[in-house]
Amino acid sequence: MLKLEAMKENDLMASISKKRKEMLEVAKLRGLVNHETVRQSHELDNLIVVYQKRFTTICNFK
Repeated sequence: MLKLEAMKENDLMASISKKRKEMLEVAKLRGLVNHETVRQSHELDNLIVVYQKRFTTICNFK
C-alpha cells in the first residue's frame, strides 16, 4: 500500500469510504463504545486529516 502522503486524491477518498463502511459494520455488530469500533474511528479520523491537509485549502476572510 502507498504511504498516505503519496496517495492520489481519489485513492485517498476511496480509502476513507472503505474505512467508514468497515467502522459502521463493526459498530453495528459490537456497539459504538467497543474498542474495535473506536480503533476503526481513529483510523478513519487519521485518513480524513491527511485528506484535509493535502487537498483542502483554508480561506482566511478578513
